[in-house]
Amino acid sequence: SYAYDQNDDSLSRVERDFSQAYRKEDTPAAEAISGIKSLEFSYYFYDQEANRYIWLDAWSKKGLPLAVRLDLEFDDGKDTSKFTKTIGIPAGG
Repeated sequence: SYAYDQNDDSLSRVERDFSQAYRKEDTPAAEAISGIKSLEFSYYFYDQEANRYIWLDAWSKKGLPLAVRLDLEFDDGKDTSKFTKTIGIPAGG
Protein backbone atom coordinates (compact mmCIF):
# COMPACT_ATOMS: atom_id res chain seq x y z
CA SER A 1 0.00 0.00 0.00
CA TYR A 2 1.02 3.60 -0.54
CA ALA A 3 0.46 6.67 1.62
CA TYR A 4 0.88 10.30 0.66
CA ASP A 5 2.19 12.73 3.29
CA GLN A 6 1.19 16.27 2.31
CA ASN A 7 3.42 17.82 4.97
CA ASP A 8 6.57 16.20 3.54
CA ASP A 9 5.38 16.01 -0.08
CA SER A 10 6.43 12.37 -0.06
CA LEU A 11 4.96 9.01 -0.95
CA SER A 12 5.75 6.03 1.27
CA ARG A 13 5.28 2.34 0.60
CA VAL A 14 4.37 -0.50 2.96
CA GLU A 15 4.79 -4.03 1.66
CA ARG A 16 3.01 -6.91 3.39
CA ASP A 17 2.28 -10.48 2.37
CA PHE A 18 -1.18 -12.00 2.81
CA SER A 19 -0.48 -13.43 6.27
CA GLN A 20 0.83 -10.08 7.55
CA ALA A 21 -2.20 -8.30 6.13
CA TYR A 22 -4.56 -10.90 7.63
CA ARG A 23 -2.94 -10.57 11.07
CA LYS A 24 -2.89 -6.76 10.62
CA GLU A 25 0.82 -6.68 11.44
CA ASP A 26 2.52 -3.31 11.32
CA THR A 27 5.43 -3.21 8.93
CA PRO A 28 7.78 -0.25 8.51
CA ALA A 29 7.10 2.19 5.70
CA ALA A 30 9.83 3.03 3.20
CA GLU A 31 9.90 6.40 1.46
CA ALA A 32 9.23 5.75 -2.20
CA ILE A 33 9.29 9.27 -3.68
CA SER A 34 9.92 12.72 -2.26
CA GLY A 35 9.46 16.15 -3.82
CA ILE A 36 5.91 15.47 -4.98
CA LYS A 37 4.38 18.46 -6.75
CA SER A 38 0.99 16.86 -7.42
CA LEU A 39 -0.70 13.50 -6.95
CA GLU A 40 -4.15 12.64 -8.28
CA PHE A 41 -6.15 9.43 -8.48
CA SER A 42 -9.03 8.76 -10.90
CA TYR A 43 -11.44 5.83 -10.80
CA TYR A 44 -12.95 4.14 -13.86
CA PHE A 45 -16.36 2.50 -13.85
CA TYR A 46 -19.38 1.79 -15.98
CA ASP A 47 -22.26 4.18 -15.25
CA GLN A 48 -25.45 2.23 -15.97
CA GLU A 49 -27.63 5.35 -15.84
CA ALA A 50 -25.53 7.17 -18.46
CA ASN A 51 -24.82 3.90 -20.32
CA ARG A 52 -21.10 4.72 -20.66
CA TYR A 53 -17.70 4.39 -18.98
CA ILE A 54 -16.65 7.33 -16.79
CA TRP A 55 -13.57 8.48 -14.84
CA LEU A 56 -14.33 9.87 -11.35
CA ASP A 57 -12.06 12.06 -9.20
CA ALA A 58 -13.24 10.36 -5.99
CA TRP A 59 -14.53 6.85 -5.34
CA SER A 60 -17.73 6.71 -3.30
CA LYS A 61 -19.48 3.80 -5.01
CA LYS A 62 -19.98 0.30 -3.61
CA GLY A 63 -17.43 -2.29 -4.62
CA LEU A 64 -14.28 -1.71 -6.63
CA PRO A 65 -13.73 0.40 -9.74
CA LEU A 66 -12.68 -1.23 -13.01
CA ALA A 67 -9.39 0.67 -12.97
CA VAL A 68 -7.44 3.30 -11.03
CA ARG A 69 -5.29 5.94 -12.72
CA LEU A 70 -2.45 7.69 -10.89
CA ASP A 71 -1.13 11.04 -12.15
CA LEU A 72 2.07 12.05 -10.35
CA GLU A 73 4.40 15.01 -10.81
CA PHE A 74 7.60 15.21 -8.76
CA ASP A 75 10.83 17.19 -8.59
CA ASP A 76 14.04 15.27 -7.88
CA GLY A 77 16.09 18.44 -7.48
CA LYS A 78 17.28 18.38 -11.09
CA ASP A 79 14.16 17.90 -13.18
CA THR A 80 10.41 17.85 -12.80
CA SER A 81 8.96 14.56 -14.04
CA LYS A 82 5.40 13.48 -14.77
CA PHE A 83 4.18 9.91 -14.46
CA THR A 84 0.82 8.39 -15.30
CA LYS A 85 -0.09 4.78 -14.57
CA THR A 86 -3.42 3.02 -15.06
CA ILE A 87 -4.01 -0.16 -13.09
CA GLY A 88 -6.85 -2.46 -14.11
CA ILE A 89 -8.74 -4.20 -11.30
CA PRO A 90 -9.97 -7.61 -12.49
CA ALA A 91 -12.38 -7.92 -9.53
CA GLY A 92 -13.79 -4.43 -10.18
CA GLY A 93 -17.11 -3.67 -11.67
